[in-house]
Amino acid sequence: MLFLKDIGIVLRERVFKERDELVTLLTLEHGKRLFMSYGSRLPKSKKAAPLQLFNTVEFQARHSKAGPPVFEQVKLLTSRAFPMLEVGGLPSFYRASAMSAFVDRLLPEGAVAKEVFHALSFCLDHIGVNVSFALFQIRILSDLGYLPDFAHCSRCHLKLKLKDELCFSTDTKGFAHRECCRQKGETGLLLSVDKDLVRVMSFFQKGSMEKSIKVQVSEELQDEMQLLLEKIEVHS
Repeated sequence: MLFLKDIGIVLRERVFKERDELVTLLTLEHGKRLFMSYGSRLPKSKKAAPLQLFNTVEFQARHSKAGPPVFEQVKLLTSRAFPMLEVGGLPSFYRASAMSAFVDRLLPEGAVAKEVFHALSFCLDHIGVNVSFALFQIRILSDLGYLPDFAHCSRCHLKLKLKDELCFSTDTKGFAHRECCRQKGETGLLLSVDKDLVRVMSFFQKGSMEKSIKVQVSEELQDEMQLLLEKIEVHS
């Protein structure tokens, strides 16, 4: 019988029959994995409390020929859901839910992404300080290689000159000098952007998470970032 040992963050829970659950974890060494948790919906189950959303757990699971691995032991390492509600209330809970759902949607089963694990863990631990969902998306998409370097022109690949007229290219999914897009015969939509948007998104992409969460961004700028991120099509 083969066993799987690791630590993981609870991304999603689904009811399976009356007493059991299917639990999706983002694990450190084995990537995103689906697990069966027998009896965890029973009032006296020792697995019920650890397997709450956003918690980090240490676990041992046995492989099953009939379905996903089955939890044998689960130990709580970091409790987040209830402390999160007490400190940040529903807004923090909703942001955490959006982050977890984003990772769950983006990563295929079995995909190992240690950078994503650490980024999600950090953001969940600091969710009470209003971690921007746009910041989280930029870091995750960058870590997985879906985004170009926001500090460089996505057409000529030279460092962006903020004094020039800049745009966001829907063809290259990055910032560019508008003149470079004209020269390359851009066929997609060119969205005008200001230098503050470029500066913030470039910093979020490269700066440390510790410094990034301290940056104060206006609601208007956050809305602009979100609109651009929605235009980036991610193919996992």
